[in-house]
Amino acid sequence: MRKVVLYSGKVCPFCEMVKEWMINNNVAFDEIIVDDNPLKMKEMIKLSGQMSVPFTYIVDDNKEYGIYGFDLPSLNKYLLEDD
Repeated sequence: MRKVVLYSGKVCPFCEMVKEWMINNNVAFDEIIVDDNPLKMKEMIKLSGQMSVPFTYIVDDNKEYGIYGFDLPSLNKYLLEDD
């Protein structure tokens, strides 16, 4: 089963674009806003190696994928092609 987590920020237009894309494409996801949550920020940095949002983390059949920013080709590849 696929799990999708969007690490985002409170004032982030690209985060909003990713969320809107996921909603419009019926992709179930959990959102973690890292602005006021240092533990989740550390978790995101450990997973992504970066400090910027948005970061989409996907676990699917024990494989892990990370998507930085609003990367439409990657969102389509990892979240739509297998549906």
